[in-house]
Amino acid sequence: MRKGWGILGIIALALCSATTGCSTACPAIGYISTVEVHLEGNAGAVNEVQLCNEQGCSQPEPTAGQPVPRRTITTESLDPRASPAPAVDSPPPNLMYGRRAETARWVFTFPFGAPQHVTVRALTTDGGVFAQQDNALIWTRVGGTPPCPGPITTPPIKLLMDGS
Repeated sequence: MRKGWGILGIIALALCSATTGCSTACPAIGYISTVEVHLEGNAGAVNEVQLCNEQGCSQPEPTAGQPVPRRTITTESLDPRASPAPAVDSPPPNLMYGRRAETARWVFTFPFGAPQHVTVRALTTDGGVFAQQDNALIWTRVGGTPPCPGPITTPPIKLLMDGS
């Protein structure tokens, strides 16, 4: 009887190896998180919308041919006899990109993580703050599988324009 279970185990292993259903390896894909900002009121007075947090403010979304901003990170050893570690070129932490999708709708993407809190700022053409609001973001997964993550999103942020 034991011999029969051994053969069944080998067959099950062969079938599992031939299909992707038994694998828990996740693809090496970077998922981008998004949030929309909807301006309510006098959206025509707004030149730019930014999301800001303790890491800084969003940047305009790169266009074709424009490189992603990067920064150089160096690490120093506490041992003065040690040779310095090589500099590492990496994207800034918690980078946020924004673009105007419509007159009163902006879309922001987070290619390297998703913040829990942001401040939304609507700016005029001279860079003045027309409206500002703090927001806690509640993220929900919109793809992927239980063992493999996927993209996440949060409900749109509604920003009431002062003076509307």
